[in-house]
Amino acid sequence: MTAVTVIGVVGLAAAGVLLLSCFRRERVWHEIALGDLGRARLPEDLRLQPDEEQSTQDYAAYVFRRVHDTHINGQTSYAEQMQITVFAEDLEWDRIERGTYSFGFAAIARRPKDDVVEETADGPLRWKITREIYERHPVTEPSWRVLLLHREKRVLLDWRGFRKQYDLEAAKRNARQMLESVVVSGDRKSYFETRRDWPPDTWAHNYTENVAALRAIFGELAEGQWRTDGPWRFAIDRERPRRLVLMRRLGKTEKPDGPMDFRGPVTRYSFLQDYLRQDNQGGGGGMLSQDMLEGMRAGFEDPAAYYYYSVQTLNLWKRHESIDAEVTEMRRKFDELLKKYEAGQLVGPSPRR
Repeated sequence: MTAVTVIGVVGLAAAGVLLLSCFRRERVWHEIALGDLGRARLPEDLRLQPDEEQSTQDYAAYVFRRVHDTHINGQTSYAEQMQITVFAEDLEWDRIERGTYSFGFAAIARRPKDDVVEETADGPLRWKITREIYERHPVTEPSWRVLLLHREKRVLLDWRGFRKQYDLEAAKRNARQMLESVVVSGDRKSYFETRRDWPPDTWAHNYTENVAALRAIFGELAEGQWRTDGPWRFAIDRERPRRLVLMRRLGKTEKPDGPMDFRGPVTRYSFLQDYLRQDNQGGGGGMLSQDMLEGMRAGFEDPAAYYYYSVQTLNLWKRHESIDAEVTEMRRKFDELLKKYEAGQLVGPSPRR
């Protein structure tokens, strides 16, 4: 072996050691605020995405990402993604535990069926760990997905990271350290109450009175069950707050070749393969919860059609002077909307066609 070859081999080995040491170097951790709800101690390179913060009547969510690379196609891929969700203290546990994936970040990975590595309880912690494939062109990387719920703190951590950078135990240690660092403010109760459109003390009484008034109009009603009255469909959903949902079809069309614009509060239903979609284009049309939407599936018999509906809702946790007057007004609004739809003023071809 010549001296030049030896030098080259030594140089490559040194470069490899340097790269490995850079990757394995101690991460710098710092304290970061979780909006007005608390704080956490997290790695500095796992950066908060302020524009993706969610704040609702029942939970607040904070998204973090660590960049993997920026590619020639303009896409940025992420080696780690995480969401911390803080729940209201009065949000029902079954709603949290049944919906844990829906509270986590969406559409970041393909989750193979039944590829659950671990699903355990450890004191106040509830673990669910899966193997996933992260895909963001041109990157395809096997990853861990760690869903970790702290029952006492009422905080959920949803984390994903490349398997080539974490073995399973390291992924668990990382997730646990981050979740246990979360400190929630003592003002959590008032934080969520200010975001709610129902009174904190009288909502249960209001609900009882409103349902009794609805039964005088519609007959027997049970939460989560659709009923019909001629062309009308109605139900009390299971959302927070509970709502009367009153809906009626405006029309049905074949799917057009180009995009359509809504010019008012209309909701469209259609199929993408076997997936039933709803869309209101942000125009104020009512949207159904997932279980109520599934209960409507049998009414959409044509997968090649668009179905346009008026969907109106009424908050049943608020006090109303007259439920009968509210329902009458909802029916009047439908008549007004139907005239616009039939005149072609409500839905039409987009100028983007």
